[in-house]
Amino acid sequence: MTRRTGILLLNLGTPDSPAVKDVRKYLKEFLNDPRVIDLPWLKRKILVNLIIVPLRAPKSAKEYAKLFKHGNGNSPLLSNGLGLQKEVQNLLHAVPQLYKIREEYNFREKGSDALGSRKNRRRVRPRGYPAGSAREGAVRG
Repeated sequence: MTRRTGILLLNLGTPDSPAVKDVRKYLKEFLNDPRVIDLPWLKRKILVNLIIVPLRAPKSAKEYAKLFKHGNGNSPLLSNGLGLQKEVQNLLHAVPQLYKIREEYNFREKGSDALGSRKNRRRVRPRGYPAGSAREGAVRG
């Protein structure tokens, strides 16, 4: 049986829009991940939800508004990621691929399996972080 190769392009995420409510939602999702802030659950929840997010969301929303202008109203991170997927597809015509933002897709549960049966494929996940970083280990198979 021939092993297929699939490419899963992952991204840590981006807010849906530069609106404060969307930035707040994104920051909560991202910063409450135990692999991002390595603290016990309760300490992390208090720090993120009662201190960081309320103080940072309005300020970050202003910065995201500037970034979204560069993406023609969309997140440049999302636009560039989808562009990368298209370019990879053009180079590797028959290789199935997915580009998923962290919040949209649980890699461990779905991303890997969406590329095909585990026994009949080889997974390729390009590194998005410096070698040895905690986040790199979070996306290893």
